[in-house]
Amino acid sequence: MTKGTPSLGLKARKDLHIRCRRCGHFSYHVRKKRCAFCGYPDSKWRKYSWQTKIGNKKRRRSY
Repeated sequence: MTKGTPSLGLKARKDLHIRCRRCGHFSYHVRKKRCAFCGYPDSKWRKYSWQTKIGNKKRRRSY
């Protein structure tokens, strides 16, 4: 039995992430039943403090 390239053909499944109802991104994980982008089905949107810090740093730069 050979390994390598033939075995990689089995990994071509595209049904792991589907479109999220709330945000529309293709980031809803079917097995975890949670969206990686917005956190659906949680009532609040997924966000972290480090995300806003990065955004503020980009806005502060003026060239």
